[in-house]
Amino acid sequence: MSGTYQLRNREELKRRMLEVFKDQISGLSEDYREIFADDMVTAFQNRLIILTKLQSEKLTKKKD
Repeated sequence: MSGTYQLRNREELKRRMLEVFKDQISGLSEDYREIFADDMVTAFQNRLIILTKLQSEKLTKKKD
């Protein structure tokens, strides 16, 4: 179920990216718009993972 939930969230983020950047990507084909949205969501998720890890490491060092 967790995988289904994550997929639904990812699809929602992709939909929102397409809406936010609608004017800037209007000249792209549908396939390229989908690639763009997927890349943006992947980058966003990766950035969140890195920042969460860095914050966790920083909090761990403070406790020492």
